[in-house]
Amino acid sequence: MDKKTKILVMDDDNNTREVLGEILKTLGYDPHFAKDGEEAFQLYRNSMKESKKFNVVLMDLNVKQGIGGVEGAKKLIGIDPQAKVIVTSGHFDVPLQRNFKKHGFSGMLLKPFKINELKKQLND
Repeated sequence: MDKKTKILVMDDDNNTREVLGEILKTLGYDPHFAKDGEEAFQLYRNSMKESKKFNVVLMDLNVKQGIGGVEGAKKLIGIDPQAKVIVTSGHFDVPLQRNFKKHGFSGMLLKPFKINELKKQLND
């Protein structure tokens, strides 16, 4: 994956967004941030209008307020069937883990994940 790849990070936790953003910058990526699925959807839609769409979206499965990963991914894929959405979660959800593609996700990362796991998902 090109190191200037635009990555949208959706997570409701400020610290998670900050740390993940720093890791992505260190790896040479161009991270952008949303606190829930609705904000991610708006940012993604705007990026499509500007012909600078995000290459990958990392979506937290569960958020305290607003739209979480499953519903957010459905909205994104509804406007861009080619969207690459990777679900992230700190919760062990066996059915989702086995069937993440059924929900429209391209990949899955369980928190806390290692940098090498993140790089592998981004390269896949």
